[in-house]
Amino acid sequence: MKEFLSFDDTLILPRFSDIRSRSEVDVSTNLCGLNLKLPVISSNMDTITGHKMASAMALNGGIGALHRFMSIEDNINEYSLSLKMNGISPIVSFGIGDEELKRAVALFQNGASTFLLDVAHGAAIHVVEQYEKLREVVNGNASIIVGNFATADDIRSFVYRLKTKVKPDAYKIGIGGGSMCTTRIVTGCGLPTLGSIIDCATLGVPLIADGGIRTSGDIAKALAAGATVVMLGSMLSGTEETPGDIVAFETKEYGGAPYLNYYHDYKQAPSSSWHKEYRGSASLESYKVQNKVASHRAPEGERTVVKYKGPVKDVLQNISGGLKSAFSYVGAKNMTEFREYATLVRVTSNGAAESKAHGKG
Repeated sequence: MKEFLSFDDTLILPRFSDIRSRSEVDVSTNLCGLNLKLPVISSNMDTITGHKMASAMALNGGIGALHRFMSIEDNINEYSLSLKMNGISPIVSFGIGDEELKRAVALFQNGASTFLLDVAHGAAIHVVEQYEKLREVVNGNASIIVGNFATADDIRSFVYRLKTKVKPDAYKIGIGGGSMCTTRIVTGCGLPTLGSIIDCATLGVPLIADGGIRTSGDIAKALAAGATVVMLGSMLSGTEETPGDIVAFETKEYGGAPYLNYYHDYKQAPSSSWHKEYRGSASLESYKVQNKVASHRAPEGERTVVKYKGPVKDVLQNISGGLKSAFSYVGAKNMTEFREYATLVRVTSNGAAESKAHGKG
């Protein structure tokens, strides 16, 4: 039985470094002809990326992937409101079906040039057919990313079935690893994201690691394994720029029993009680927004609320700093050197436990 490793199963092997300061390190990368100062895409979840997040990502060196769970007209408006920086505009996403193809074509006609065909299981014939339909429209005038895939064989099978000679420009990798995803519990299907990246990297094509990433260390491991960039949801959730209102509540006690005390106006509450919604695209709540509730479909995601984190730039700065440290630990000044120098090693469960802060008792 083949083994697929998770992020906690591995560490990056340190090596001698000639780098004197992390300021010497450049963590930029290139995806679909886009030069990104930070190898991060904000997830196309409806509680993560609208035009405010897409603009903030552009300002801070990454890129946003706009969610698609809205009307086509609203989607075009969200795209038009998104800040374009240094020739980089947000990625736009679309799904399966005629209406979703109309969405993609309309966005293309309004200037979009990087598309994400976003399906939970990309290795499927209807995904092949939808890709070919949009490729026929945009020809070579736009980039198309397809996801999600679990293995190199899945990608090979996808490409084998294409009638067009133009292959996808990048592939999104990860099945069931998202923080709000329950696919592996509901279906029993999926793979650890890091293991999927390691497997798909053998193809030598641009890869986006999507799911299971919780820290800048996980991002470094994904890049070391062969990812070009990573897509983040949970790490960016709860930030100022995510769609949705701030709600304020805190746990109090009455008569010896705890209860949640909600504030009518969050601005009148202490910031420690501020929260924002975060949910998976396959959650029941998201299915309702998408009109996808049906007897033949079970939700494969959950909904929660997370602590308010403030501006996303602070999160992205911490990620950048963590990556620069990772690069310096292996003596790499840029992404090319990091991919060459970084070596993943397997650790035991005790080693994984030792990696976490454990001095608080």
